[in-house]
Amino acid sequence: MNLTSGEFHAIERTWQHGDEVVLSMSPNIETERRHHGSVSILRGPLVYSYPIDAEKKLIGGSPPAGDWEFYPAQAWNYGLHIDTANPSSSISVEKKAINDTPFSPENPPVEIGVQGQLVPEWKLENNWAGEIPHSPTQVEGEDTELTLIPYGATNLRVTEFPLIN
Repeated sequence: MNLTSGEFHAIERTWQHGDEVVLSMSPNIETERRHHGSVSILRGPLVYSYPIDAEKKLIGGSPPAGDWEFYPAQAWNYGLHIDTANPSSSISVEKKAINDTPFSPENPPVEIGVQGQLVPEWKLENNWAGEIPHSPTQVEGEDTELTLIPYGATNLRVTEFPLIN
């Protein structure tokens, strides 16, 4: 049965030991415009990010409670191909089992797939992401399937992306 936000539904039955009520919510995918026309992807209360493999450097204190710097160990400067008027048409959602640590980077409960391309003009400046290019931006090259995960499941990430023209 499908319900709309704000509706109530009573379940009237004789309950038996072991009976379950399973509630499955499938929130809509939304985009939010950001700085220089960039875009972020939201699904329900979660914001999604591109996780970046990182090299960690201890700069103070001692593990595990030391102070760390993270440096990207892979390409991170992607723009996205998204239909902002109908984001579900250009984004796929994969729901996975929820484990003991639901927001671990290794096994997030939801992943979003989207097409993107490297944006060569977007570079690191002083060891952090430089100014995000204005959207839409022109790039050349092959599309890449990117997997985005909930922001809270990432350590080093990109959450605002330029749109690819």
